[in-house]
Amino acid sequence: MVGKDILVASVFNKGQTTRKLYLPKDANGWYEYYSGKWYAGGQEIEVEAPLEKAVFFLRAGSILPLNTAVQGFETKEKEARTYRIFPLQEDGEFEVSFYEDDGKRWIIKRGSCIGYVKSNLHQRHGHSNATC
Repeated sequence: MVGKDILVASVFNKGQTTRKLYLPKDANGWYEYYSGKWYAGGQEIEVEAPLEKAVFFLRAGSILPLNTAVQGFETKEKEARTYRIFPLQEDGEFEVSFYEDDGKRWIIKRGSCIGYVKSNLHQRHGHSNATC
């Protein structure tokens, strides 16, 4: 687990192409990151897990901030944020706060939240992207 919302399930053995894993019990379930497929929590599953691709799951009701700016020496844009939303399976609302460390100050120690997303989605399947 990485925090409370991300479960990483990589393979480690040469030639291994699948991975058995236990999804922690959670009333909202889990999404596989790349496919967006939803799984109920509290069960053991087997998933395709090619060595060249990390396999990870996100808890339903979570939001993953991503830096989508092109990274390189010649680019001027250093940061552009996209928020990948993994909604609840039922209509509902959830809230997520997040923090970003600028490498100089301990913002999180002061309790300063720099990002707050409140989602009220009315969909039942798949995931959504919100750009802020």
